Amino acid sequence: MMTAARAGTTFDGTFMRAANGLVEYFALTHTGSQVAGFVYSVVADPSAPNGVKETRINVSGVTDGGRVNFRQGQGAFSTTLGWIGRPSGDGFDLSYQANGGYLVTNHFRSVSSDDLNRAIVSLRRTIYNARAVQTQMQQRAQVQAEYYDAMRRLKSGVADRPPLVTAIMTAKQSIRKAQQQQATANDAFTKANAAVDEAERNAEAAAATAQTADDRQHASDLRQVTSDRRQDVSNARQQLSDANFAMQNAQGQLTDATRELARFDERVRQLQQIAQRDKAFLNGR
Repeated sequence: MMTAARAGTTFDGTFMRAANGLVEYFALTHTGSQVAGFVYSVVADPSAPNGVKETRINVSGVTDGGRVNFRQGQGAFSTTLGWIGRPSGDGFDLSYQANGGYLVTNHFRSVSSDDLNRAIVSLRRTIYNARAVQTQMQQRAQVQAEYYDAMRRLKSGVADRPPLVTAIMTAKQSIRKAQQQQATANDAFTKANAAVDEAERNAEAAAATAQTADDRQHASDLRQVTSDRRQDVSNARQQLSDANFAMQNAQGQLTDATRELARFDERVRQLQQIAQRDKAFLNGR
């Protein structure tokens, strides 16, 4: 169990320093001139999965004139750290040379296990709360961006709907026009068939009663009339086919335009739901 320093053993016990986002402590034993133990750091690190980076380094050293030069590891395999501990007040000062060449000194005070645990728990709580606030802010920013995007798309949709409605109205007008064409073509087809029947009867009657050359010529002329009436039937049939094609095309346009309008209205409904939900979240409801 980690304890505070014992009298006469300057570097024996638990020594801690706490700073903003940091708790660092030494757990040491001091026997004669030999000092050994480890240094443990708990540091706030946003890149770490839980927001905390923890590091442990085993250290050792030999006291010399009251101070100790800490090394990493123990025995023949230890390496110098450049850390020098000097007794100071309720603990010791640890000095080392920073990358910039200047001297850095931090004070580590002797603490109990309870003091250390409270410091670490407090740091973790602070980090947790900070991360929670950050998460809330990120979530709020995300919802706000989503809300603005939904409102922008809804605003642009005001101009997108009228062309879809116009397309439906145009398709309906085309259907009405095609219906009129169908009615006209049907009427022409019926009349042309009737005219063919009449022309055939007249030609047959004239041929049956023809006695003179003029009669036979008249019968021939009537057969030509019959041929002309058959051409009228063919033309009427083509008109009816064209009218039916126009009707199918107009109905297809109406179906497509109606489906697209329904999709558009559904997208608008979804965007409205998103905007309402996000607005309620942003307003704290």
